[in-house]
Amino acid sequence: MRTHFAAARTVLDLGFGAGLWFWASFLSSLKRLDGIDASPEALEEADRVFGLREVPAGYRLAHERASSTFTARDLDLLRAKRGRFFFLDYRAPWPAEIPRDHYDLVTEHGGGFGQMDADQQVVDAVGQCARILKPAGRLLFVNFVMTPRRIEKEVGKVPAPSFCLRQSLFEDAVARAGLSMVDFHTVERPPDMPGVETFFYGFARR
Repeated sequence: MRTHFAAARTVLDLGFGAGLWFWASFLSSLKRLDGIDASPEALEEADRVFGLREVPAGYRLAHERASSTFTARDLDLLRAKRGRFFFLDYRAPWPAEIPRDHYDLVTEHGGGFGQMDADQQVVDAVGQCARILKPAGRLLFVNFVMTPRRIEKEVGKVPAPSFCLRQSLFEDAVARAGLSMVDFHTVERPPDMPGVETFFYGFARR
């Protein structure tokens, strides 16, 4: 975060829940923080965090592990950077209120790309990310590859493979969006996460 995104001033987080504030707390340059989520409960949780007067234990621990600190004063500063929240499934077309060529950084770290229903949805979502990035803006992703599940077809109940996010699909979506992949890593899943094959993370730039 400090090496590649230290200059990010405008940030949009996809499927943020409470995680938006974790990422934002590492961006000292941040001026405005927007978020998209399809869950009303996630939006409520985000507002709840903004109302806290004490630093959540998870924030404190994360910063300690990064040889840093996060204080109540930092929480106040973060609260002042709250932008707009959009109640939206980001697989759908994005409204005009999310401006083109506006964001320095778009983050997606909740596994949403891995929970889509079809390859084209991933292509479309990455394309929408690219359109709202400034020139040289960046897309940060942390996601997972699920073990393919079988679904039943309506006609004849014939088993068919379900959607599964793949490295090749994500790289193709990035290329179609006109982005350049800068950094890409894969990590084997922890043993206590059945159904997940690998994690992958990195970033692309416009």
